[in-house]
Amino acid sequence: MAADIGAHERVELRELLAASRSHIRTMKLYRPHIRDRQLAQIADRQLQLAMEGYDRCVRAVQEAAAQAPPKADDPGHPAPLGPDDRITDADAAVALLNLHKTSAAMKFMAALDCSQPQLRDTLLQGALHCAEQAFETSRYLNRNADRQMPAMKEGTPEHLSGEMNPMNLWRQNAIAFHGHSIRKRE
Repeated sequence: MAADIGAHERVELRELLAASRSHIRTMKLYRPHIRDRQLAQIADRQLQLAMEGYDRCVRAVQEAAAQAPPKADDPGHPAPLGPDDRITDADAAVALLNLHKTSAAMKFMAALDCSQPQLRDTLLQGALHCAEQAFETSRYLNRNADRQMPAMKEGTPEHLSGEMNPMNLWRQNAIAFHGHSIRKRE
């Protein structure tokens, strides 16, 4: 049986590979500035591992895609990481997007544990600012064709939204399906 890559996996893999390329280029950007020999060895080893991991993921995606029947909306295979060290506008935008996404998540997680109301509000506001900046950067990437979101087949959004109902409708359907009512215990 052919291994098919689902739509959610395609979106996540595209994001993951773009983030991986950005991280590799960021590591390469910092590497010439490292003076400590031990840190340089660590950075070189981690850079090599990151590049090997990226290439392994690309090969796995390509192998899975080769086993599956072609789809009309397939955006193509991810490109292997080349020797080109040029940082493009797309690379910079992906790096910005990842910085904002990470920062938003960290600020929100910190706010969940914060007991001081003013600090909690500050952290939440910071998370919202990061989310807005991530959205702005994501829109830039989508507009400039550097990262277009895969399109769903015609009718899919309507089908998905048709499966979603408010809780009161879900409860009514559950009652009708099971043939009994849910009553409050007294």
